[in-house]
Amino acid sequence: MASINDLTLASKLTERVSEACIGLENGDAPILSQVSETTAELLKFWFEQDYIDNRGFNFHEGQRKAILNVIY
Repeated sequence: MASINDLTLASKLTERVSEACIGLENGDAPILSQVSETTAELLKFWFEQDYIDNRGFNFHEGQRKAILNVIY
């Protein structure tokens, strides 16, 4: 029996989000067609490599995962 400390829901959600976000750094991820146009534009601005390279301040990995999990 799974215990509450296994965080099964969180880990399964992160797995699905990771699959949906493959290619996000190139602007070609499945999640972009599953969200509104505005959200897709924000995701591109926040996580596409070209935008990341031009900013001095970006999200760290934990923030990135949290944002993507909430949106998904």
